[in-house]
Amino acid sequence: PRLPALRLPSLRMAALRLPSLRLPALAPRTERAIALASLAAAVVFAVLECLLASQVDINVYLMGGSHAASSSLYALEYGQTRLYFTYPPFAAIFFVPLAQLPRETARLIWVLVNVAAMLWLTYVTIRAIRPEMEPNRLRWWTAMLAAPMITLDTLFLSFDLGQVNLVLAAFVVTDFTDSSGRIPKGVLTGIAAGLKLTPLIFVPY
Repeated sequence: PRLPALRLPSLRMAALRLPSLRLPALAPRTERAIALASLAAAVVFAVLECLLASQVDINVYLMGGSHAASSSLYALEYGQTRLYFTYPPFAAIFFVPLAQLPRETARLIWVLVNVAAMLWLTYVTIRAIRPEMEPNRLRWWTAMLAAPMITLDTLFLSFDLGQVNLVLAAFVVTDFTDSSGRIPKGVLTGIAAGLKLTPLIFVPY
């Protein structure tokens, strides 16, 4: 007998099999107050991580950006950490602008980029599984989830080390869920793979 063809489920189709996502009904003023407090807490946490944590990953990327045109790019070691620049050449080029800034300023900008990527990732995920949600309410709920999101172990580690993973995830999930056609499919995943090779696993999909 012929076996049925395998089909990879989309994020939206998978969501249809989940229990209905019922968000609690809050007064608009309460909803906004919680959202602003949550967003402020997430930003403060991220900035403290920038000031207090080692953030070795972003430091390695900035080292790559400083030596993007150097033939010794892949031979450089960051400090005494035994960490080398092991990413695609595009990643070094991508970080050239940040590498021109003072290290503390560059790290601060990057941590704020990570906060923005986390918020966008939350937004597009909820939008994909609950497309009927009113856009303005979706934005407020995205902000309300900022503080709980940043305490998750994976995200906490991403901020602690100054990783690029949140940005990669934001690119890939947007590529998967955006149906507007403004950006051709595969472009954002390609950019993500240029920063780190891991997203290449999504190319067959």
